[in-house]
Amino acid sequence: MTNYNKKYYFFIIMALMIFILSTTVSFAYNDTLKYKNLVGSDRYDTSVKISKELYPNNSKNVVIAIGTSNIDGIVAVPLAEKLSAPILLVQKDKIPTGVKNEIIRLKATNVYIIGGSDVISSKVVTELNNIKDGNNKKLLTTITRIEGATRYTTATAIAKKINSFNNIIVCNSRDGGVNVSAVAALAAQNGIPILYNDSTSTMNTDTYKFIKNNVSKIKNIYLISNGMSSAQQKELSNLKKGLVIEKLTGKTAQDINVEMIKKLNLKYTNVTLVNNAVDAVAISCLAAKKDSMLLYTGTNLTTNQKELVKNNAITTIYYTGGGKIKGPVKEVIYTLETKKVNSNPTLEFNKSKVVFYVPHQDDEVLYYGQTIMKAIKEKGANNVFVVMITDGAGSALATKADIKAKLVDSKLLSNKNASEAETKAAFSKARDNEYMAACLALGLPKSNILFNDVSGKTRLKDGKVVAADVKATMNYFEEKYKGDVTHITYTFKFDYHKDHRALGTALNELYYDLNTRADAFSSVYFIIRANYDNQNGSTSGVKLITLKEITNGDKLRNALNCYIQPFKSTDLTKVRIGIGGISVKSEFESVITKVTNKTLTTQIHLPY
Repeated sequence: MTNYNKKYYFFIIMALMIFILSTTVSFAYNDTLKYKNLVGSDRYDTSVKISKELYPNNSKNVVIAIGTSNIDGIVAVPLAEKLSAPILLVQKDKIPTGVKNEIIRLKATNVYIIGGSDVISSKVVTELNNIKDGNNKKLLTTITRIEGATRYTTATAIAKKINSFNNIIVCNSRDGGVNVSAVAALAAQNGIPILYNDSTSTMNTDTYKFIKNNVSKIKNIYLISNGMSSAQQKELSNLKKGLVIEKLTGKTAQDINVEMIKKLNLKYTNVTLVNNAVDAVAISCLAAKKDSMLLYTGTNLTTNQKELVKNNAITTIYYTGGGKIKGPVKEVIYTLETKKVNSNPTLEFNKSKVVFYVPHQDDEVLYYGQTIMKAIKEKGANNVFVVMITDGAGSALATKADIKAKLVDSKLLSNKNASEAETKAAFSKARDNEYMAACLALGLPKSNILFNDVSGKTRLKDGKVVAADVKATMNYFEEKYKGDVTHITYTFKFDYHKDHRALGTALNELYYDLNTRADAFSSVYFIIRANYDNQNGSTSGVKLITLKEITNGDKLRNALNCYIQPFKSTDLTKVRIGIGGISVKSEFESVITKVTNKTLTTQIHLPY
């Protein structure tokens, strides 16, 4: 190959690498699935981020709405869709700098202000008039205010501007804007104006008048569940024979959201998630333009929302909103990867690898054993890993005279006068031997029986574990297997042991951390010790998975006995003095009995 050709191919390869690194991250399981984080530093910045995603080049039209309420802005979403415009949020008397810069970047020439001067003042109009383009020339050609004396007449003014429609949506204006947020994107996608009405005995006069004046072209009126009386519905029905009045009766905004999607019988390839009414204003424009299914969520998706996700061929997830939006994002990923996060969750190892994080020697058989055996059966022993996090030297037994004598007798400790540090190190070694023997008895290969230092970190001190110290190890395995790993550890709540809860807290926080990859830690479980009722809080209301299967009782009993039965050997890596059987003998006996009687159960829960 000539030098010219080498240089040519070098630059081609470099260009491809830059392109790949600059594109949206793909998921481990579904290579076509992508996600877009549109969470800004505040609601104004969020509207800017959404605008940039929606119009990466320019848009001659921009719609401006107040950022302190969604009442006017949300009903402008169908108009913004018709104008091919983003909705940017402003303060009453000021345009945030980021919003002003976005208007310049869009090279907008027309701005539509939603609401009267009591909502967005003349100071904002002055600022708009003073915006200059890159050549220091006045940017905007027209500034149009769309307003009414009330929220009702502002909504009808917007509907007049939309002009061409044959359906109407009527929402309650006094419900905090949640129900209208649940349907605004759908309204925009279908060119349907949104009007307001209150839960009184008769229709709002202005809303009724607008519908009456346009009834000749209206086929359907959708009444969003807002306590509208039968008398109000009759008022509308009497306007024209054959006028279809459809009332959506969901109890929550999430129910309304699902019912409206089903009512319009729409299918999607994208999903947009939002969990608050103000952010819904801007993101609804994106959902409309991208033909995306907008799900207005709470802390979690509802079962019906998950079903919608499952029944659509989703390739992209857009999301914005408060911190709790992370839960719904993860649930969409779970659902798309066929994990069952419904009312009856099940334990599914839907990744290639399974990693168990164990706080102390003996936890892996006493409380994890049943789950480890299931993982080995389903994924194969070579794909299951157990990681010991602490040194296990914090036990009160570590410096007791009889234990010290056993350590000396077994050659793990040089002499009975050894220092406390030496004694604890020997005690830790003895516990490690029991851990190794038990894991081998379970059927794990030696190469998969690991310690915390495999990630480049030192073993943590028994009794001193904090969540932040464990995250590096968990991240190590997440990155090593490129997200194709199920992570399992102790519960972050239902346990009285600080170390146990710290591991759970670390994994639960990583599950909800979307700062790096939204798909990271998408498969996680938390094990509850058998006697949780006497521990840290009630599990009432928590969706528990109960594992009853005992894959191989003989192997599990043998593994448990590694902690009870002493074992002498010239190889000090195999010597065991039965520390587990000394420290918590009754618990070992209880678990062995349950294994023998096939009554052993393990309780597990998902993040929440």
